[in-house]
Amino acid sequence: MSTTGERFERAVSIMERLRAPGGCPWDREQTFDSIKPYTLEETYEVLEAIDNRDWPELAGELGDLLLQVLFYAEMAKEQASFSIDDVLDRLSSKLINRHPHVFGDTKADTAAEVKRNWDALKVEERKKRQNGEVTSPDTNNKHSLLDGVSSAMPSLLEAHKLSSRAAQAGFDWPEVEGLFDKLREETDELRVQLREFPAPGPRPRTAGTGRTPSPVRRRARAARSGRRRAARPSTGGGGPGGAGGAPPPRLRRERRESRLPDRPRTGPGPLSKRQVPACPPCPAG
Repeated sequence: MSTTGERFERAVSIMERLRAPGGCPWDREQTFDSIKPYTLEETYEVLEAIDNRDWPELAGELGDLLLQVLFYAEMAKEQASFSIDDVLDRLSSKLINRHPHVFGDTKADTAAEVKRNWDALKVEERKKRQNGEVTSPDTNNKHSLLDGVSSAMPSLLEAHKLSSRAAQAGFDWPEVEGLFDKLREETDELRVQLREFPAPGPRPRTAGTGRTPSPVRRRARAARSGRRRAARPSTGGGGPGGAGGAPPPRLRRERRESRLPDRPRTGPGPLSKRQVPACPPCPAG
């Protein structure tokens, strides 16, 4: 029976074969950017399987997500950036370094203590990376506590990560009233800054209403006018109203009368020339 390592190496070799000359045309033409949507899609499918508690389906979805890792690692290997071995080494080192209470002498008896140690270690690792960067002498080498929060994540998740980082620096309130006080303070500062901008000029107003016509109202009014113009019958030439204008009153009256149902006139006055013939008697029985 194959070991876990052997199975993993088999998956890596399959990925290499798919990307090699003579492999799969679709896999060979993929890039880091073209694979990104599939990574996001597979992540959501993993979450859906977890929500549904569908464990057999979750095993398959995790395999699809692992495929994305193998795909990226193989493309990086082809351009001599890194390989799957570097990915595994970084992962193993991070797990050991972030768990000194397991692999070292640090003491952490609760999950909260583990979380505090984890965050502190992340800060130290970030400082080491920053100190290792080559910077020019005139570059202001100041780094923010918010560095490292990805802007590619959904906006709500990004906001949560940023607020969590800010809370670690004391930018937090034990009660909601303190948050409203801070909002008022920021609003006042915004008003002060807005005083430096010139006041807006006069805006056009509709005659007789005193209201400013919004773009939506103007478009709706133009559309109604266009429909009314399109609904007017055209004379097809000159005459009263000009070419394409409204027909004369007599012609409009005749058209209107021609659309009325034929019925006998009642009351005094001459009968209409167009009369409805009398209804034949109903058959007996």
